Amino acid sequence: MKLKENIFESIESMDTYELTLIYEYINLLKKQKKVPQTTKSNISIDQIHVMTSSSDESWSKAVIEDREDRV
Repeated sequence: MKLKENIFESIESMDTYELTLIYEYINLLKKQKKVPQTTKSNISIDQIHVMTSSSDESWSKAVIEDREDRV
């Protein structure tokens, strides 16, 4: 249980603000467990084309720009 020990050691050195953030994150994780995960819907590529056809924007350009921001 080295991971658990490392976590406890890290917690010992945190201030109140950091502990508050950790506690909030733990609560979010608990809530996420309770929410059932949705399954992927079976949407065809034709349906996607219909849904996106009304957009004047270039979706591929938007994806490329988004990925450039991550690099």
